[in-house]
Amino acid sequence: MPRSTARLLLAIVAIAGILRFVSLRSALPFKLFGDERYYAEVAINLAEGRGHTSKLGDGLRPPLHPWILSQVLEAREIPARRLNYTLGDRLNSEISPASADPLAASVSRMLLFQLGMGTLLVVATFLLGTALFERRVGLLAALCVALDPNLIAFSQFLWGETLCGMLLSLGLASVWRAFRNEEGSEAKPSANIAWALGAGLLLGLTALTRQVGIGIAGVTAFWAVVSARGEQRLNTLFRAVLLVVATGAVVAPWILRNHKQVGEPSLGTVGWFAVAEGNLLDEDDWLQPLADEVADFRRAHHKTPHEKRSTFTRARALEIIRSEQPTWIFKKIVRTTFLLLQPDSFVAKKMVEGAYPEMERRKAFAVITWIATATLIVVALAPLGILADRDARRRWLILLVLGAVFGLHVFANATTRFRVPWLPLLWTCASFGVLNARTHWAQLRGWRRAALVAFLLVLLFGCIPHFLEYSWSAEVWSGTRFGDATETSPAN
Repeated sequence: MPRSTARLLLAIVAIAGILRFVSLRSALPFKLFGDERYYAEVAINLAEGRGHTSKLGDGLRPPLHPWILSQVLEAREIPARRLNYTLGDRLNSEISPASADPLAASVSRMLLFQLGMGTLLVVATFLLGTALFERRVGLLAALCVALDPNLIAFSQFLWGETLCGMLLSLGLASVWRAFRNEEGSEAKPSANIAWALGAGLLLGLTALTRQVGIGIAGVTAFWAVVSARGEQRLNTLFRAVLLVVATGAVVAPWILRNHKQVGEPSLGTVGWFAVAEGNLLDEDDWLQPLADEVADFRRAHHKTPHEKRSTFTRARALEIIRSEQPTWIFKKIVRTTFLLLQPDSFVAKKMVEGAYPEMERRKAFAVITWIATATLIVVALAPLGILADRDARRRWLILLVLGAVFGLHVFANATTRFRVPWLPLLWTCASFGVLNARTHWAQLRGWRRAALVAFLLVLLFGCIPHFLEYSWSAEVWSGTRFGDATETSPAN
């Protein structure tokens, strides 16, 4: 890497770290919210030797994120039930791990780790942009990620999206280096094999954070084999198999562990819950983010014994899907498109639910407006970079990966939080599109230009009206509700 590039990247990383630290301090006091309490509880249980368990069940979600959080904790007696309280002044103004309150000290350590992870996401984005395109794209994408208000906010949340985003970015960069066109390349076959192995390991770790990693490993292996040329196909097939095997080797111990302890060979028992919840559509308004029946389903799920929950949720999910035929797929595609692409954020949800009890309304308005603007920019510009790319293999890799993720959420549930791990890739594509934007637009022909125009029309006349009607951000702007933080579902 040239020294000038290294200096620029270092400056961008410093900006990212400062913004995230200042944001964390200015957000205090706040409450842990929903799944944040789950991850904190499991991390504390792991640190104290009680294993990967929570009040919501054993093996509910993949283990990597809470395990990493547990590594920054000190083993001490901290009642997990106390996680549902306002941190407030117990997190001192320096966000120091040293505190008279053991719980506040432990949460401080986890928050500082998340802040560091959010800063390192900038480096992962640079590596992704450089691998897929060039250093200029990598630097611009890294700067965008450093300034992205949604990613800044998620650097102070205990959810696993930041870790997932970093692993996905590094995994996709490795995939491209392992399977890119080799004509004129000086890369040795052994180097390509090493990249394929690394990609499999990284996507396996992604799957231990979010189950979507398994699907991405399969999609990228499929893409590599199908798009290989002539004499390269046999070697490509070998590397694709190696990628899948490496991914399987990483996730197999956890799957076997769940099979033994909870009777389900899966990465997490929450899967069918997400499918059932995501397919409960309101009879009067199926564009509602959550149907009225969801609360009843959650209560029934929580009352079901742990060992019977997977059977209950699987049967309920399939029953719901059958009941929505034959219009199910149309409704789900439209609804999922609006939910994933609208410029809403879980930051707004936390505000609406009272997770920031002392935040001034004017400050809340400014934060939500910043997030919505940044989201609209990346969602609108990323398709230009994808569709204008003259490298068909790279274009189809990105389209297949994003298409697979979209299809997963059509089948299950969708929310703006699930978009967060993909923001580094979207900013990378947007950065490529912005650089020489006029040339890229001129290169668009036929179906690619039509697809871009259609996408922008859906965004303008579908996603934005849905956002203004149903989003948490709209509730913040209207000032209709700033309540108390409540427990969310295992899937949210």
